[in-house]
Amino acid sequence: MALHEHFREYTKEDIKMITREVCIAHNCPYLRGISAMVSPKSSETYVPIKCCMYIDIVGHSRGCMPDECTHYNDQIKSKKRRYKDEY
Repeated sequence: MALHEHFREYTKEDIKMITREVCIAHNCPYLRGISAMVSPKSSETYVPIKCCMYIDIVGHSRGCMPDECTHYNDQIKSKKRRYKDEY
């Protein structure tokens, strides 16, 4: 059962808890580290955070609430090269 009915109802603390207990604990392949600005006033203060990059990798949304996600079981398929000279 999801914690909330709508995604907008999740707080930052809820997302951090889900990331720790589900994504990190299950070693989710879609969890990626990015750097984010801490304060808009100081443009040089960036910290690394972990977030779900499912939509960037797959191309569409997960289709589930964050705390009901089971995509950590997925195997990410490597993209095939079209031509020998690519990359």
